[in-house]
Order: sequence, then C-alpha cells, then structure tokens
Amino acid sequence: AKIESATLLSLIRKLPFNVDVKSQGLLEELETFSKLSMDFSQDVRHAGILTFAILVSKVYGVKRDYFDNIVVKYFRMYSECPQYLDRMIWLQGLCNLGYSAVSYTSTIYSDKTRDRHERLWATLSCNWNYSVRFILD
Repeated sequence: AKIESATLLSLIRKLPFNVDVKSQGLLEELETFSKLSMDFSQDVRHAGILTFAILVSKVYGVKRDYFDNIVVKYFRMYSECPQYLDRMIWLQGLCNLGYSAVSYTSTIYSDKTRDRHERLWATLSCNWNYSVRFILD
C-alpha cells in the first residue's frame, strides 16, 4: 500500500522526538533519510535531511569518525547543491547537527562571496555564548 506524502511527512518530522533508544546502529539504518530519491516529494526529502540531522545531534556515544563523516557529508551536499532551496535545507541540517559543525558553518559565515542569507543562517549553528561576534557586511 502506498503512503500519502502528508502522512509520511508527519511521521518523519516526529521521529527524532519519539525514539527512545538512540544508537549509532539506528543512525546507520536511518541514514537513508538523507538520501531519499526523487520518487519522494521535495517536502519529504527535505524532512528526511533535517530529521536525520536532529537524530544525529541527539545520539550520544557515536564514534567520532562516523559523526565527522555525517558533518562532512552535509557540508559537501550544501556546497555542491545548485538549487538555492535545497542548499538552504542542507545548511539547516548542518546547523541541526550542532556545535560540532561550527568549523564548517563559520567557513560559510566568513566567506563574503556567499549569499547574505546563507551567511546569516550559518550563524545559527553556533552556540550563542560563542566568543566571536557576528557582523554581516
């Protein structure tokens, strides 16, 4: 039976907040959320990207190299994506990964050739207690 996009979207969005046992094994199984094909609607694909990033940020005890690979993947997908909206989704996913992604998002922020909105959005991944002040010029 085929599941409607609205139902699938609702399930995907709620997943990170309803999973009790979070582990690297679970992440490895759910990593497909960040790779959904064009068979799915754009909304479902975007929700998968953001949901997986939230799950990654909530799992403790993940091997550092696995986590680093996810951060690099999100940054690479953001950097190589030709569509503005898709690029912003990957950037939001990078921000959802949290403090560990700051070195990548600060690269985006400090690159004055990048879109102003992207640079502003990149600041959201930084801890607000971060010692660097962000000024967009």
